[in-house]
Amino acid sequence: MNLIKSSKIFFIVSAIVILAGIATILVAGLNQDIDFAGGTAMHVRIGKQFDNNEINAIVTDAIGIAPSSISSFEAKIRVRSKGLIFNR
Repeated sequence: MNLIKSSKIFFIVSAIVILAGIATILVAGLNQDIDFAGGTAMHVRIGKQFDNNEINAIVTDAIGIAPSSISSFEAKIRVRSKGLIFNR
């Protein structure tokens, strides 16, 4: 296959992929994580498994605001919040 003769095809395919990516960003937007939006992520290994509602209540009591998200797997939890405001 002669790459020079096929350069128009490669250019068109590249343009379509780039335009599709730009359109997706414009329509769906960017999902900014804590790295760019600010906030705090805590990864905690605990001895037993808790319900997410219990974790939510404990964290809200400890930091003063409700966490943005809670992920738990076995005896590990990940808590994300907009920012920390300690009561102590």
